[in-house]
Order: sequence, then structure tokens, then C-alpha cells
Amino acid sequence: MELMDYDFFLFRDATTDQDSVVFRDANGQPRLVRMRPAGISPTPFPVAGTGAPRLSVVEAVQRLETTGDRFVFFADQRTGRGHVVYRRYDGRYGLISPVR
Repeated sequence: MELMDYDFFLFRDATTDQDSVVFRDANGQPRLVRMRPAGISPTPFPVAGTGAPRLSVVEAVQRLETTGDRFVFFADQRTGRGHVVYRRYDGRYGLISPVR
């Protein structure tokens, strides 16, 4: 799988059974963020040292606006599952939620 500049992928990590996101950082290097950092699990990508913050969708949008990041990966306050909020090409926001 080739990652483009703007791509991020929300998926369920089979190794850790956690919702996770893989993306390219500002230097173009692939990175992996899991709901909770998972020590020594093997991965082809560097793993971010912190887990996903626990936020509401509104808080995630506010964080996106404040930071100017391309997307925010977060643990939903109600369900605890990983979600991604991002700015769409038309300037609106998109929300990606996992299927059960």
C-alpha cells in the first residue's frame, strides 16, 4: 500500500486489536498511532509514543481548527472507539467512524 501526502487510514490493528491510524508525517515518513501505545508489538512503521486523546466529536473539530493539522485521531468519549475527523477538500469537516 502506498501512502500519498494527504492519506490516512483508520483500521483495526490485528496484532493489538486496537483502532489505529497510519499516515505520513511532515517529513513524508509513514507513522502509526494506536489507541494506546503498545510497547513491543512489531510494526513496519514508527509508532507514536502517545495514544489517541479521549474527545467528543465537537472537541476533535475544535482541536483540528486550533492545530491546523490535516486530521485528528481520537477515542470517542461515548464508545471508546477510534475515530478520525478531517477537513475535506471543500472546506467542510468529515468524520470517519469504525464499523462495529
